[in-house]
Amino acid sequence: MKDFFISYNKADRVMAVAIKAWIEDAGFTAIAQATDFHPGSNFVLEMDRALKEAKRTIAVLSPSYLDAPFPQPEWAGAFAKDPTGKERGLVPVRVRECRPEGLLGQVVYLDLVGLSMEEQEKRLLEFLQNKPNSSAPAPAPARQAAKKRAPKRTSAASSLVMNATAETAYQAGRDLIFTQKHTTKAAPVVPQAHHITDGQAKTILDLLKELGERDEKAGKKPTYGLWQAKFKERPWAGPDAEGITSYKLLAAEEYESAVSWIKQQKAKGRPALRRTQNQEWRNDHYGRIWGCAKKLGWNDDQVHAFAQEYLGERKPVESLKDLGEQKLAKVAGAIYRRARKASL
Repeated sequence: MKDFFISYNKADRVMAVAIKAWIEDAGFTAIAQATDFHPGSNFVLEMDRALKEAKRTIAVLSPSYLDAPFPQPEWAGAFAKDPTGKERGLVPVRVRECRPEGLLGQVVYLDLVGLSMEEQEKRLLEFLQNKPNSSAPAPAPARQAAKKRAPKRTSAASSLVMNATAETAYQAGRDLIFTQKHTTKAAPVVPQAHHITDGQAKTILDLLKELGERDEKAGKKPTYGLWQAKFKERPWAGPDAEGITSYKLLAAEEYESAVSWIKQQKAKGRPALRRTQNQEWRNDHYGRIWGCAKKLGWNDDQVHAFAQEYLGERKPVESLKDLGEQKLAKVAGAIYRRARKASL
């Protein structure tokens, strides 16, 4: 059995994959079309299997989700299994401005609109683990219910938002009902001796966040969750490699290969950054050059002398900032190759 099935429209694939990565890192298990339905499989049968295997369903709400026909049976199936919402079998998560109507509109949703990726992750996990949310106040009905410690009935608004509180909230008909505390905690991810250290895990997480931030600067949609999901497939180990459920469970012996793979992806995205954020592109090359120089044991004068010699310049290179884009890229590539050769 899986803890969650993630129901979404293809327009929100990036967000769905991000949600899957977040909850898996928190110790939950999840299944989603983007990562678990394989080429050649029957979509309808795979969807039926996923809905049967999952204890709960996360519906990724957006205008695209509400307008598309295929997601409707997915959330309806989850609603039918838990019509009163007592087990929170259907967990709507709003990721773009929209207004659910009908039966789906009667289910309280978690609102992630307008939050940063880190805030979205924090809010989602707080909600799923039933932890009080200190970053944002609960809606007025929820605060009143928490204060009185008694069931509270109120008319359902056209659009209801739920932030995590100590109570479980569900909706039956048009009444919002608060019940006693209901805690469901995921098993924590516990690395063993053969896994990477906490410091190495943080380095990997920071590098993956940098990839996502770079894509956003290049004008792309947020891709942090996609990079996390891709990392868990262990692409540096080959196409047939078995994946891992959390970046924290990476084998220590694979750490260098994994970091190298992330840096390669970073390099592949550099051209797009050059067009949209030129100074960021230049700063990236500066960082690459000075990072390699440190490995080679070179000081500033040695780096400038190398640049002058490699480019065949008559005048001394006094600053990398004086180099044009093509020359800067050439120097960065040359010094990287020199550093890599020295490390072999």
